[in-house]
Amino acid sequence: MRKTLFCLIGFWIAVTSLSFFYSFRSIKLNHEKLILQTARSLFDAMVIIRKWNSLHNGVYVLNRMISVPGLAEKNSLL
Repeated sequence: MRKTLFCLIGFWIAVTSLSFFYSFRSIKLNHEKLILQTARSLFDAMVIIRKWNSLHNGVYVLNRMISVPGLAEKNSLL
């Protein structure tokens, strides 16, 4: 009886250990795939934005000499 119980416990520990290592490996691989896909998506977005920007001759910014209200003057003390 006791020998059978130890065999069952050993078998249960072996099965759960194998299940844990398989799940851990699977999670690690899926995590790496997710990171790679996210990096590729961000890179593609940057390429698309830069291409659009170059097709539209860059970004147009008005050069106004009017200061924005609320900003401190250059020579003012803190």
